[in-house]
Amino acid sequence: MTAARWFRALLILGLLAGLSACAEMQPLPFSDPLPARAATPTQPAAEPSSSLRLPETDSQRICLRLLLAPDQSRAQAMRDQIDGVAKFLVMSRELTRDDRSGHRLRCLSPADMGPEILASVQDLPLGQISPPFALGPQWALAMRTTDAYWRRGNELFDQGRYAEAEAALLKDVELNPDGPGWHLIALARAARKDPREALAAYDQALAWAPLDPRLLSDKAGVLLDLGRAEEAAAVYEKALAQAPRNPVVMNNLAWCLARQGKDLARAEDLASQAVKIQPEQPKLWDTLGLVQRLRGDNLQAVRSYHQALRLDPNLAQARANLTPALLALEPEELERLLRVPLAGGGNSPSTRR
Repeated sequence: MTAARWFRALLILGLLAGLSACAEMQPLPFSDPLPARAATPTQPAAEPSSSLRLPETDSQRICLRLLLAPDQSRAQAMRDQIDGVAKFLVMSRELTRDDRSGHRLRCLSPADMGPEILASVQDLPLGQISPPFALGPQWALAMRTTDAYWRRGNELFDQGRYAEAEAALLKDVELNPDGPGWHLIALARAARKDPREALAAYDQALAWAPLDPRLLSDKAGVLLDLGRAEEAAAVYEKALAQAPRNPVVMNNLAWCLARQGKDLARAEDLASQAVKIQPEQPKLWDTLGLVQRLRGDNLQAVRSYHQALRLDPNLAQARANLTPALLALEPEELERLLRVPLAGGGNSPSTRR
């Protein structure tokens, strides 16, 4: 082995000291797991089962949805059309299309409710709709519901008790199928390594909110788990159309394209934009390094991986990815690496077009 090769090997070994862990890359989840509530479902939700009972912890609160009508005859006509929760929610959304808060769930203590509403809902079973009642100058219908199952499911999810969380949340979506329950069910199923069932839950959630970028981005990640990369890319594109400046969606689409080895110039552009928007996120730098390496720019890839590790020294996937990038460097590139400090090069990602 020549002296130059010995020098190259020693330099790489020094740069790799302590960087030996391996990990599989994963798309980033959206930071907020709660989907928006804005759309009409493509499929009706199942009607509440007779086993649903008001939890004891919710006895001091009454949760309901209201549907308003200008007069009694119109309210009665609406009531005649409603055959369950799904129809009530669809009608409510149609009537409050320009007011996103109009169909939201409200939970109040009985003391804070008007006498007309209280008299109409306090004895209603969960999931049932009241007869029309006068409410000021208007008439109203009310549906009795609860957020207790959601709160319990959310608590169990945070504790890592995913199967129990799903059981509670399945009760919630019987009453509130347009709420955040289906999204959290999907996350729980994904955490239990059940991507097919997670995908089914995302489809239920997207029936009510088909343009929610959080749901779309997380669903695309599940499609990737199932090896359906082309479908995942299409779903990421939909998410990006709704959230064009979201660095997580940019990163995930870039990573998805890189995984397919397709449109790498656009993938690098997306990854570069993501790190400019959120430069403190190490996983974004890791994705940028991956795309740069696939495009043959190992020197820039090393800089990006190094920046990721400066931000998170324990980021195993960046450690693993740095090794082949360093080994692929030419001697002159190693010399350039020594002349320009790595820390200085990490904050200015180059974008090749």
